[in-house]
Amino acid sequence: MERFLTHVVKFVNVLHAAGLKVSPAELIDLCRALRIIDVGNRVEFRAAAVATLVRAQEDLERFDALFHGY
Repeated sequence: MERFLTHVVKFVNVLHAAGLKVSPAELIDLCRALRIIDVGNRVEFRAAAVATLVRAQEDLERFDALFHGY
């Protein structure tokens, strides 16, 4: 799980570099959500990430492009 969390943090850094604002609290919320989803299921992971990291509807398209490219 530690290696997976490293990738989660790197992905959040990608989001930051692309101009999406993700707070440390939101990253922690995502990490908490990972305890209750199947992290091997990309659909579930994306849903948890959107729910915890995307603040505004207008950021969703950019999030999806970064998510699918990661």
